[in-house]
Amino acid sequence: MIDLDEKNKLNDTDSLVGALESYMDGRIAQIEPQSYTFS
Repeated sequence: MIDLDEKNKLNDTDSLVGALESYMDGRIAQIEPQSYTFS
């Protein structure tokens, strides 16, 4: 993991943003079907 971090230092912000976006997309994917079901 250290090696990957070393290689991705320049892309650290993009990696964090990408991780957050993918996480939020996963949350939304889980939440949307439920909200549509209830509504």
